[in-house]
Amino acid sequence: MKTVGQMLKNIRNLNVDVEAKIATAKHGKDYVSLNVDQLAAGRTSEGDKIGRYRSSDYARMKNSMNPTPGLGFVDLILTGKFVSSFQFDLNADTISIEADDPNDLLQRYGQDVLGLDKENKQTFAEQVGQTMIDQIAVKL
Repeated sequence: MKTVGQMLKNIRNLNVDVEAKIATAKHGKDYVSLNVDQLAAGRTSEGDKIGRYRSSDYARMKNSMNPTPGLGFVDLILTGKFVSSFQFDLNADTISIEADDPNDLLQRYGQDVLGLDKENKQTFAEQVGQTMIDQIAVKL
């Protein structure tokens, strides 16, 4: 059992920025997963629909594969190659996703297909926050 003095010393030595970065990095796969789920629902990081398919035949085929975004709405998931290339990137104070894009999906649909919408940011923040609490509790 730690004394109050030891706990106070540990609190003074605590670097919240470092703890936040460690906790965030631990949840990189969760961030990517949330982004993939968001695309499967047909939403951008702004919460808007990604777009609509031009071909009604293709739209029906895609809807039979994934009805979640709604008939005719883009989900950017066909073979899974694009979303399986997603890599979590944590720099200084920014989080991003890097992706291989041989079919120019980002040029066609915009960079805002990468990243989380408001709802998913909240979910991610809760995951990271709980990890930070757990990390700090161990150190105190």
